[in-house]
Amino acid sequence: MPCSNSRDRPRAPMAMNPTEPEILQQPSFEALDTLLDVSPGAILIVLDGFIVRANAHALELLGFDDPAQLIGLPAVSFLDPFEAQRMCELVDRLPQNERLLRRCRVNCACGPLELEIACGRLLFLGKPALIVAAHDLTEQVRDARRLAALAQLTSAVSHASAPDEVFHSALQALRVGADCDRSAILLKDAQGEMQFVAWDDLSDAYRQRVHAHSPWLVDEDARPLLVSDAADDADLAPFRALFEQEGIAALGFIPIKHRGKLIGKFAMYYRRKHSFGDEEVQLAMTVAGHVALAIERQRAERELKQLNNELESRVRARTSELEQANRELASFSYSVSHDLRAPLRSLNGFAHVLIEDYADKLDATGRQHLDRILSATVRIDQLTVDLLRLADINRSIAHNEDVDLSALCESILARYAESEPDRMLHGLIQPRLHVVGDRGLLTVMMENLLGNAWKYSAGKPVTEIRLSRTIHEKVSIYCVSDNGAGFDMRYAGKLFKPFERLHGADYQGSGIGLAIVERIVHRFKGRIWADSKPNEGARFYFTLWEEGDAVSAPRQWRDSPPGPFSATP
Repeated sequence: MPCSNSRDRPRAPMAMNPTEPEILQQPSFEALDTLLDVSPGAILIVLDGFIVRANAHALELLGFDDPAQLIGLPAVSFLDPFEAQRMCELVDRLPQNERLLRRCRVNCACGPLELEIACGRLLFLGKPALIVAAHDLTEQVRDARRLAALAQLTSAVSHASAPDEVFHSALQALRVGADCDRSAILLKDAQGEMQFVAWDDLSDAYRQRVHAHSPWLVDEDARPLLVSDAADDADLAPFRALFEQEGIAALGFIPIKHRGKLIGKFAMYYRRKHSFGDEEVQLAMTVAGHVALAIERQRAERELKQLNNELESRVRARTSELEQANRELASFSYSVSHDLRAPLRSLNGFAHVLIEDYADKLDATGRQHLDRILSATVRIDQLTVDLLRLADINRSIAHNEDVDLSALCESILARYAESEPDRMLHGLIQPRLHVVGDRGLLTVMMENLLGNAWKYSAGKPVTEIRLSRTIHEKVSIYCVSDNGAGFDMRYAGKLFKPFERLHGADYQGSGIGLAIVERIVHRFKGRIWADSKPNEGARFYFTLWEEGDAVSAPRQWRDSPPGPFSATP
């Protein structure tokens, strides 16, 4: 506590003559004592550096039962030397009508306290003296330190790349929150034994002796174990000599759990007997929860990293297998293209030679057989080309760009019209239809769709083929329709399967075209479906980029497609 402003202030206890204590207790001071006692805070009066008056709150604050125990003590006896010297210097410079306000740490019988002290001057027994009012901030300071320690621990848990980085903050939070002198963290190893992973000021001998000790018999029922007096606990008798040697008078164990499973413990050590408060235990449990979270998060990250490494390894192996399969498929395609088509070309050529050179020697039946041979070689060659094209679609690399679908379809229909100039064609192509996709794949797709429409409309006096687009829930739906033979919707499930034909031998074809169309539409993240009736034409609907993988693509169509509708020009 502060002293007076006397320059020749004594630094040792004042030597009072026998009559002075009686003078200080004379009835003339009863009014002053009453005034001090009704004050809500701790108040001292200091004369020449010594305490001469103290109210009941000051006695309680400093840990005294009798005023006689306090009166006569130097005011600075509760401060450390540096703080005492600093306080005396401030008091010496304190003007008469001003007060000194300062926070300091004092040591008293009940332990260290954080106080806010206000000092002012007054006359006591005709001499200059000090009146000192003290306000206890210990709990506020302790709470602030606990919050700061927990905040630091939370930050460490959030940003740490390894559990070791959390342990230091956890021990710091534990010492601040539980007021312990030393602390340690022990975690279970692969064999289930407790091992020290972090500690402060514990000897090697102590750690080697207690590292495998667990105070809980059943891990799931582990609860805080608090020992206020280690020398008086029968369960810790085997460790009593070790505690005395290590300077441990009280200790506490806090379980570290994750999802009910014990993974370690906190150990808190005190040099003196300690009475555990609920707030201390609760904060220690909070710190344990933070540490458990950090440990499990790191374990989960290690497992995830290991799984990712395994997945990457599997992906590399699978990619290698797919690349090998693609190479084998490319080799097979090359063999088919050259080794199979070459004999077909030879067969076709020799059949033509027979017709040209030996036609006069063959009867009608012989020439009919040769015509069938020529027709079969053409169909097989076309089927081979279509199969190669179907195999190449998924292996090809798409180069997406903006494509004028209207212009593309007009050029395809123009070629069909030139190939059969006697047919009447009424083509209705909606203008300015632009899509994002690979031009080559889009050409193959539309050639097959328009080719089907052209083929199955051959029996009509006027061939009508349309391309249109409608918008359904912001998704573009394209439609290719015709007025041809149509088909029975009961067999619609066979439309996009290779070699499945709904019209028999009445119409030429390999049965691969629509399978190619479906595969291309899937390459463009779209869908395709059809609607038709026999002899009433067919309508093929398709969408592109429903999953939005291309620039300018519409959003994904999340609902089922709308019912069939008639395309309009």
